Amino acid sequence: MAIDRGKYVVIKREDLDAMYNGRESYKREVLAKALDGCVVIRLQDVFAAPALHSYAAAMGVATRFMMDGLPAKRHLQDLADYFHEMAMKAEDEHTDKKVPD
Repeated sequence: MAIDRGKYVVIKREDLDAMYNGRESYKREVLAKALDGCVVIRLQDVFAAPALHSYAAAMGVATRFMMDGLPAKRHLQDLADYFHEMAMKAEDEHTDKKVPD
């Protein structure tokens, strides 16, 4: 199963406010669809690469205990690969690290 990288949209609150300035009913509609229980790790964050490496490694370890040929194993490995790729991107492309805000 391929990873759907367009499944979620993340936008800063101040940008949302600016987009819907004066149109509070539209903004309330968008905010009503906001997801709870989500975490955003920005690649520019000084802790992003190690956190993403750890997350990918944990998934990789889990796949070692799953039977070969299971669709869930392939999906979990795809996720591990994705988070590893994001960790590498955080290391390579974001050298001007910032503390999370």
